[in-house]
Amino acid sequence: MDDGTFDRWTRSLVPRRGRRAVLAVLAGGALGLLGRTRPDDAAADIAPGTCLLPARACRTAHQCCSLECRGRRCGCAEIGDSCLADAGCCWGYCHNVDNRRAYCTCAIKGHRCASFRECCSGTCDRRGRCTCSKLGQSCTLGLHCCDALVCRSGRCARR
Repeated sequence: MDDGTFDRWTRSLVPRRGRRAVLAVLAGGALGLLGRTRPDDAAADIAPGTCLLPARACRTAHQCCSLECRGRRCGCAEIGDSCLADAGCCWGYCHNVDNRRAYCTCAIKGHRCASFRECCSGTCDRRGRCTCSKLGQSCTLGLHCCDALVCRSGRCARR
C-alpha cells in the first residue's frame, strides 16, 4: 500500500483523531491479539492493546510502550529502538514495520506532521510540514539541521 492510500485509509477510520493515534490503536490491537503485550503473568494487569507511559511503574519491559523497564519505571525508546506505541518514543513516533516489529522513527524535512515531536528536526511549521534548522541556527542533534549541515556546539554548521 502506498503512502497516499494509507493516509486516506487511516483518515477515514477516525476523522477526529490523528492518524498516528489511529495507527497506535490498530498496532496495539494487533499486538494484543498476538499476545505480545502479555508475555507472562507479571504483565497480567495490563489490558491487551495498552501499554504504560514513560515514568510509570512497571515490572517487565513488555508492560511499557517503550519496551523499556529500568529501575521499575518505564523509560522512553530512542530513534531506532523497539516500541509498542508512539507514547513510548522519546522523540518521533512508533512505526510498525511488518506487523511483528515496530521501532521509533521520525519524519524528515518536507513530511507532514501534527506535532514537533514527529519531526527529526523538532520543528513542525504552521502548514504541518517538518522543517530544519539552517546554518547558524540552534540545534541539539544533527537531525535538526538542514541538508549537509551538522550540529556543532549547539549550532548548525558545515561539515
